[in-house]
Amino acid sequence: MNLFKPFFLTSKNHGVVCSTITKYEYYFQQQKICKLFEYKIWSNDFLTEINDRAKMIVKRDISPNFIANELLFYLKNQKIVRPGYTALQDIVSSALIQERNRLKLTLQSHLTEEHRKSLDQLYENDKTISELASLKQDPKNFGTSMMRVELQKYHVLKPLYGPVLGVQRFGAT
Repeated sequence: MNLFKPFFLTSKNHGVVCSTITKYEYYFQQQKICKLFEYKIWSNDFLTEINDRAKMIVKRDISPNFIANELLFYLKNQKIVRPGYTALQDIVSSALIQERNRLKLTLQSHLTEEHRKSLDQLYENDKTISELASLKQDPKNFGTSMMRVELQKYHVLKPLYGPVLGVQRFGAT
């Protein structure tokens, strides 16, 4: 109970009232707790490691929530105290920007004139918005009708996948 006395005061009606602690006390306690549980306190020394990890994660999914959750999971496994919210936001934003630029350069260097015309036709078509939205939509189930729709999407996108993204064949074993 002596541990709580400096930080928690009891009132006359037996309620617990928190007292404020100084920054020194906060960081002193943080260091002791981290040492006890073998955690490392976040510092910019970990930035390169975390940025590299974020670059790998963003190739799997570009959802900011997914990236942040995966980074937090990684930090927990490495026993590193998570950075502040703003620092984590900056790491995720930086990874997303770098991935966008990487994909942009890849497409610019590999798209042929024929591929560009195919993409332009998608944009110029009257039903452009609905067609692009349907291409982006995931199937609701694995029923026959949904799989037919997926097959149609495959035929629309097939000419663009192989040469641009380096995919040899779909379903190759």
